[in-house]
Amino acid sequence: MPVTITGGGTNEKPAGKVTPLTLEVTDSVTTLTSENTPNMPWMKMDAFNDGPDAVWITVNEDSIIKEAPRRLGESLSVDMGVRNINKVLLQCDVGGEASVRIQAKS
Repeated sequence: MPVTITGGGTNEKPAGKVTPLTLEVTDSVTTLTSENTPNMPWMKMDAFNDGPDAVWITVNEDSIIKEAPRRLGESLSVDMGVRNINKVLLQCDVGGEASVRIQAKS
């Protein structure tokens, strides 16, 4: 079941770009920031776990928050309303792997 997170902010205009990414996530933390990812900060992102294992996805935090993993076939939608997605962290449990597709809008 998808989860949607919304947030308020200024009336900053979107850049009008869509960034598709496919990531191979392991038990090492994968970090997406403006330093290594095109068009960040993002306004909205949808992440889809194509598995095989569960993946933890954390937005705008300094470390992974292990509260609700995305399992095979599950997704996470985050819509800040402004370009405020500055950091995304992804990680599987020890020994796990997952392919994660992200569609981001900036």
